[in-house]
This record gives sequence, C-alpha cells and structure tokens, in this order.
Amino acid sequence: MLRAQRRSVRRPFTRAIRARWIDTHFRCAPRLEGVDEIKLVHFEDLDILPCGENHVTDTMKIGEVKMDKIESTEKRNRRVSNSLVDTAVEPNH
Repeated sequence: MLRAQRRSVRRPFTRAIRARWIDTHFRCAPRLEGVDEIKLVHFEDLDILPCGENHVTDTMKIGEVKMDKIESTEKRNRRVSNSLVDTAVEPNH
C-alpha cells in the first residue's frame, strides 16, 4: 500500500507528471457503477493517484508547476494542491 509522506521539498520538482486513463472494468468497486474510465495521475517517485480534475497532457505547455501540498482527506484518499510559478519577465524600460 502506498502511503503519503509529509516532507518539505526545497528543490524544484523535476520528475515527470503523467496522466493516463484506465477502464473501470478492471476494478471491483460498487461506487464506480456507471463510470467508464478513471484518470490516473502518476507523480514519478511519489504516487499514482486517481483524479477527477482537468490536466494538461504535458506540463511543459504551462511552465513551471509548484507542488504546494499533499494532504490525506480520508483513509486512502489524498488531495494534491499545486500552483503555477509566475516566470513572466518584466520588459526593460
């Protein structure tokens, strides 16, 4: 079983973040009745989490992403909060 670990990350998160879909017929969960697919988000070296939110196909499309926190919401659920880092450069005057 994967367990979330609380740790301070002082270095940029340079690992891959990928998303893929799986068919729910591979799972036996009554609460998934009527759901055809589940999106899994793979945070390399951290965890693989199911997700119901929107994701870009490649984080290079949106720039630097800061992982703010990972929190446990239930016994086996986690909420990952992240934000975009503003890397806009001020024009020289």
